[in-house]
Order: sequence, then structure tokens, then C-alpha cells
Amino acid sequence: MVNKINLIDESRQFDLSERFFSITDSRGVIECANDVFMRVSEYDPDEIIDKPHNIIRHPDMPRCVFYLFWEYLKQGKVIGAYVKNLAKDGRYYWVYALVSSLGDRHISIRIKPSSDIFPITKKLYKELVEHENNFSGNRQDAMMSAYELLNTRLNELGFSTYDEFMNASLRVEMSAHSNEIQKQNTSLNYPKQGNNAIVVARLIRVFAKLDQLVECGLSIKDKQSSFLFIDKELHSIATNTKFRAARLGSDGKSLCVVSDEISRTRVSIGIEIKRLNKDISSIVSAITGATLHSSLGYLQLLTQVEFKNQKENSQMKVAEQQVNFGWSLDAMSKVLSKCSDQSLNDFSKEIRRLSRSLNEFSEFISFIARMIQVLDFSYVTGQSLSASIESTNEFRDILAGLKIVASRTTKDLNELRKSVSVAIDIIE
Repeated sequence: MVNKINLIDESRQFDLSERFFSITDSRGVIECANDVFMRVSEYDPDEIIDKPHNIIRHPDMPRCVFYLFWEYLKQGKVIGAYVKNLAKDGRYYWVYALVSSLGDRHISIRIKPSSDIFPITKKLYKELVEHENNFSGNRQDAMMSAYELLNTRLNELGFSTYDEFMNASLRVEMSAHSNEIQKQNTSLNYPKQGNNAIVVARLIRVFAKLDQLVECGLSIKDKQSSFLFIDKELHSIATNTKFRAARLGSDGKSLCVVSDEISRTRVSIGIEIKRLNKDISSIVSAITGATLHSSLGYLQLLTQVEFKNQKENSQMKVAEQQVNFGWSLDAMSKVLSKCSDQSLNDFSKEIRRLSRSLNEFSEFISFIARMIQVLDFSYVTGQSLSASIESTNEFRDILAGLKIVASRTTKDLNELRKSVSVAIDIIE
């Protein structure tokens, strides 16, 4: 239940480089929280520890967004979302929250939102709250109706699923957060990771080049329709050249051979293209997973560094830390370290999946390139044979389309090779 606080339409301030941290139990009861959470929410530790997390819920938040949170967490999935919170003094503060589960606990790290997606989201949330409040049915039906409206609006914005929206917003918000930290020249001495040291180094490298990696995925996906269209084009060319060659009688027998070769090549290409949707979906899905888990892992590493520095510089004894934060800094660090290990493991799985998908896609590119060489040979052969036969202008005109297809596809393949090569360089 939301606290009965007089609302003040004024934002509480905190820095773009700061991070909120809290751990709740499976019911959403706060077990511990960091100093940023305490300061910005304006609650004293004894007022917030062992209290439901909705003590800071703002009435401007759509209930359907919290429905999303719990649905994801129940499935063991990481969830990221914009959240408007209510401070004790009635003012508000917006965060971008990234929440994951560890056993029966939920670990939340929040940062300050600042991207171009943020104002769009605020406007959307206002519409969702109005929809829930004005809905004629019960509260549950109102929430589910707003959830459907949320998905509709995201579709209109170009996101086919909430996952797509989440990954796009997470990437830009994390980029701003990371850039602010770099501006401050903050020394990032990451905690020792033992056997995970190599994975940590890779995660940091991938996170730094996420924009490039996502752009590679989009470039690959953009070429999908071009290859799906090749089969139709080659079928038309093969059918029409066969028809024109047959009309030439015995003079056209050699041209029928060329047409048959085009047809066989089309079939071979068609078999490979049937795998295309699956291959590209696998690449895009793995990049999405790598984006999520590298961002989460990086955020957890930054928070570990913060706790490490606090432990080294704090004059508070363990008992004082427990009073001020709910847990000791060491206890929070240990749980966060376990979360980090889990994120590193998930990140490694996605990178392996992406590497495998990119290598398989490289094989597809190589195969299509070989088939294009066959088509080029068919074009040259057809033009050469038809030059010595009368009444073959129509045949040559149709065959010219083959050269256009081959040239365009070669250009697409070169661009795909570049995208795949860049993506492989980033993750290896």
C-alpha cells in the first residue's frame, strides 16, 4: 500500500553516476539497502528495513509495470524498467531499475535515467495510469487491460516485445551511466574474480562495444528480406529462360542447359535460405542476451567496487553497518558477488551461443557466395551461347536479370562478412 504522503511535484536530486542498491525477500520486503537509497528516499534505516518495497511506490506508477516485474522474477528472468518512486517528504525520483533473483531473494540496482527513451516512457506511464484509473471493471481487469495497452504502445514505437524495449532502454541508460563514471576518472579496481578473471575482462570489453555489436545484429537482420527475395527472382529467371529457349527448338538446346543450371542453383540456394530465419533469429537473440547480461554484470561489478571502497574507507563497525544498511557491507558484497558469478555465467553462455551462431552464419555466407559464382558462370555461358543464335534478344534480356541478382547479392554478402567479422572481433 502506498504511504499517505502529501505529494510534491518536485524531483529529488542525485547524481548520474550514483547507484541505488537493495535486497528484498521473495515477498518484496527490504532486507538491506545502501546509503544512496536511504539518502534519496529520505527514510531512516529503521523506517525502511524490514518494510515492503512498496513503501516508496508512487501513485503515478502503472500497476501493470509491477505486474511485469513479478512475472519476470517468478520465471527467474532479469527485468529492467523505469520506475517513479516516492520519497518520504512527498517528492519523487525516477530510476531505471534492473532486478535479478538469487535463490529466494531479489537484488535490485537502480541508476538515474537520462536517455531520449525516458520522456517517452513518462508519457506512456501517464496514459497507462489514466487507463487503469478510468477502467470500468475491477482492479485486476484494469491492470491487465493496461498491460495490453502497454504492449500495443510499444509495438507502435517499433518494439515487438517488452524484451526489445527493455534491452534498448537498458543499453542507452547504462551507456550514459558508464560515460559519467569515466568523466569522473573514477579508479575501477574490480574485486578479484579468480577463475572468472578472463570472463570479466571479456564482459567489460563487450559492454564497451555494445552499440557496435547491436549495430552488427541490425545490419545482419536488415539483409534478411533481400535473401528471401532471391529465390523468387531466380525462379522467375529460370522459368522464363527455359520458356524462351524451348521456343528456339533445336537451336535452344544449349540454352536449356544454362536454364537448368540456374534452376538447380536456385533449389540449392532455397534449401539454405530456409534456415536463414532461424540463423538470424539466433544471432539477434544471442546479441540481446549478451546486451542484458553484460549490462547487468557490469553494473554489479561497479557496485562491488563501490562496496569494496566503502569497506576500506568506512570507520563504521559491523554492528553500525547493520543498523545503517540492514546488513553489513561484507554481507551485501558476498550476495552481490554470487549474483555477479551468476551474471558472468549467463553472459558466457550467450557469448558462446552468439559465437556458434555467427560461425554457422559465416558458413551460409560462404555457400551463397559459391552459388553466386555458379550463377555468374551461367550468365557468361548463356550470353556467349546466345550471341551465336538468332532471335535470342529476349533470352539475353532475361538473363541480364541474373547479373543484377548476382551483383546485388555479392554486395550484400560483402556487407554481411564485415558485420560478422566485427561481431566476432568484439566477442572473442
